[in-house]
Amino acid sequence: MLRETLMLGTRAALWCEIRPLDTDLVPLAARHLHPLWQQAAATQLRRLDGRFARGRLRRWALLTHHAHRIRSTAPAACHEWIEQLTARMEDDGSIG
Repeated sequence: MLRETLMLGTRAALWCEIRPLDTDLVPLAARHLHPLWQQAAATQLRRLDGRFARGRLRRWALLTHHAHRIRSTAPAACHEWIEQLTARMEDDGSIG
């Protein structure tokens, strides 16, 4: 990607590796990522993380996008739309 593009690769002075978050940090990080997650229970957030995101913020951004879409089409209590999102994950392992 960046390394493979000669012009951009020569401008990168340092490659940064971002490791996945520890499970204990996931609820706090998700709540800071988007207000959508502020009402979610820590157990729900850990369950979503274990099923799909695995501590990776890029995947949490994708979960946030889909959760926002679910809420906009069928507004429900926080617990209900998180369960809908989790059910999708458990059915096929994706949220597409």
